[in-house]
Amino acid sequence: SSSVAITENSDTVAVASGTYTESVDISTDGLTLEGPNADTSYDGDRGDEAVIEQPSGERAISITSDDIEISGFEILGNGGSSTIAVSGSNNELSGTVTITNNTVESGGSNTVLISDDSSPGGPNEVVISGNKLNDTSGIAAVNVFDGATHARVEITNNELSGDPGGLR
Repeated sequence: SSSVAITENSDTVAVASGTYTESVDISTDGLTLEGPNADTSYDGDRGDEAVIEQPSGERAISITSDDIEISGFEILGNGGSSTIAVSGSNNELSGTVTITNNTVESGGSNTVLISDDSSPGGPNEVVISGNKLNDTSGIAAVNVFDGATHARVEITNNELSGDPGGLR
């Protein structure tokens, strides 16, 4: 998305309600991406949504930078790649990635994929809170693999569902 590509470190991008068929690649440190329900948990009284529809063959959101927050969206997978991916991608991430107050439907691979694509790579900490994560792929709502460790992932106050659903 061009609005993410042109921002500076420590910016907040507020996204209005509506439907966006986008692949959002976040490679700028300190970015906060806020939908209209950023302060409302998945089970709260949510208003109109900013819906990110995953394009075919791409991820809805790819995060390869530090100190990122994604909050307040409805994110719909399309049956292809992981819906949200957090990855070291050839650089060590030393900050925190926070995914909060979203409803996410996978439809494809993992709902949220956390990986360490290269050594040292991987995020320092991932916080997943206040989300509804529905995996329809048969893999996992949250999949931590490829060198990333479960010790660096905090998962609280979420609803994880699907087959098999849960954490892998």
